[in-house]
Amino acid sequence: MPIEHLAMIWPYLMGLVVLVAWAVRLEGLAKRHAELLSPERIEFAAARNAEVEGQVRALKDHLNNIGKKLVKHEADDKEEHRRIYEAIRESEK
Repeated sequence: MPIEHLAMIWPYLMGLVVLVAWAVRLEGLAKRHAELLSPERIEFAAARNAEVEGQVRALKDHLNNIGKKLVKHEADDKEEHRRIYEAIRESEK
């Protein structure tokens, strides 16, 4: 086969190589997609999501309780300050 013939079919050979590479890549992507959509994987993700939602809910409740305690302490402090202020005013009279 003369070099001229090889030069003529060279672009087609490279095109074939590219097509095979794309086919292999698409096959790999299809396998990965099938793995991600497997029932076991979806079930695991749903369980993990529920677990995380429970943790978020517990943390939110905990932070709300802390907030309520802070508001209560602030109100108690204001009341105590008011009583001290009134006692000072009474003692000045």
